[in-house]
Formats: sequence, C-alpha cells, structure tokens
Amino acid sequence: MQIPLSINFDYAPGKTQYSGVVRLPKIYQGAPYSQTVRVRSVGTGLYRDFSGYTDIRMQLRSSLNGPVLLSLSKTANQLIGGSTGLTIAFDATATDGLTAPNSTYGIVEVPFVYDIELITGSAVVERFAQGTGFIVMNVTR
Repeated sequence: MQIPLSINFDYAPGKTQYSGVVRLPKIYQGAPYSQTVRVRSVGTGLYRDFSGYTDIRMQLRSSLNGPVLLSLSKTANQLIGGSTGLTIAFDATATDGLTAPNSTYGIVEVPFVYDIELITGSAVVERFAQGTGFIVMNVTR
C-alpha cells in the first residue's frame, strides 16, 4: 500500500520561494510507480487543491543542464491533480529506455533532479516543487 508523501509548508501560488524541496522515493526501472504528494499549509491546515490546473508537467534530469531522463505530464495522465494531492504515476514501460552509466560496483542508482510545474488556464506557470531522487537500474531484462 502506498503511503502519501506529506509535505508541510506554507504555500503561496506563484511564489517559488514557497515551493517545496522534496526527495522522491526511489524509482525502480521496469516497475510501475505511484506516489501521491500532499501539501498541507502550516497556517491553515488545509491541503492544497491540484484539480483545477490546465496542465501539470515534470521532468527528471541527470543534472540541472543534463539530458531529460523522463518527462511526465497531466495530459499524458501521469500527473493526476486531486482536491487533496498530486499523484505521480506511470507504468513499467516509462523507464525501459534508460541506460545506466558504466559501473563495476553492482547495483546502479542513477541520481536525478526534477521540478514540477503547474499551469493555469491563463498560461501562468508556477514551479511548485523541486528536488532529487534516484532511479535504481534494472539488471535482469
């Protein structure tokens, strides 16, 4: 059973200085992924509503200026905004094409950086969250 990632901070739409820095749970290559991010305002105790956005997009990169490892969006039904959370979900095939750097030390965990952008109907883009994580590369194919 998936336990939602709860993030407590005061949020202010359109203010990136109030966006969250979050380390995502590991992504396993060749396995489905589903994680819900719930954001509760410290001031009001209410969860942030993600249901009214025109689009939500997210990119995972090996470094800030590195190549895109994975690109997700609301329009591709991989980022699902609800009234009390944002679900990041994709099937096992989404990570199939990733290649690991050469390693002689066994299991390879590829680090990544990401951010999540929320887009309103009037095309206003808010960078909601950013952070880091790891993709654990599949050995048996």
